[in-house]
Amino acid sequence: ELVVACRSGDSAKAGLLLGVRKVGASAKSVIANIGYKGLGPTGAQTLAKALSAELQVLELDLSGNNIGLEGGKAIATSLPSGLEVLKLNVANNRLTLAGVKALAAAIPQGLKVLSLGLAGMKIGSEGAAALASGMPTAVRELTLDLFGNGVGDDGLDFISKALPRSLEFLDVMLLENNLSTRGFF
Repeated sequence: ELVVACRSGDSAKAGLLLGVRKVGASAKSVIANIGYKGLGPTGAQTLAKALSAELQVLELDLSGNNIGLEGGKAIATSLPSGLEVLKLNVANNRLTLAGVKALAAAIPQGLKVLSLGLAGMKIGSEGAAALASGMPTAVRELTLDLFGNGVGDDGLDFISKALPRSLEFLDVMLLENNLSTRGFF
């Protein structure tokens, strides 16, 4: 039902289905696996409108939905500033470099846990630099799936220099990124 509500542009119904629009209460967490459901940009924009600004935990798998730049920007601008946990998989969505930059700029800085699935975006070193500039300074757990992005040695260098000292856990997927032996941490 959530996919149907998103595709039809019904953000009120999508909010109810996510549990973020309840009478007298607001959900603090949303977990939704709606990867490869054909949401498209309109579905992503509807989903973005349905998210509550009061969320503390957001886990969304939007992989393979062809949300494109507009859908990616909508999701980015809807990220609640008070999030503590963000697990967002937007792999294989044709966000383009501009979409990844928008997402990186919108990452809430108070996050304790950050997991980003960005496989297949082909963001290159410029996208890696944008991710590095948006890195939360107090994040304790960080997972980045950068498979197939061609970030190269320079891009990996940007990310490694941006890693906060507060990290307790780090997992980075680096296959197909044009790395030499110099590029590894």
